[in-house]
Amino acid sequence: MANYKKDYGKYVISAFLLIAGIVPIVKYLQGDSLESQPLAMLFAGIALMFVGVIALPEVLDKIDSKAYKNLLIV
Repeated sequence: MANYKKDYGKYVISAFLLIAGIVPIVKYLQGDSLESQPLAMLFAGIALMFVGVIALPEVLDKIDSKAYKNLLIV
């Protein structure tokens, strides 16, 4: 049982970032002409989803240390 918690615990941050990225994108797309959302909201959602995908343990294992440091700088 504790092993499952450890395995699922690796994905909590990635899942949170992906959900936090989906919410502003959906909110942006649902806006009508009276309640239009700023374009920055769309970019923030895309950026959160990008970081969520990079934070997946499978992706982090495949990135070498030099590329990882460059991603941190960006």
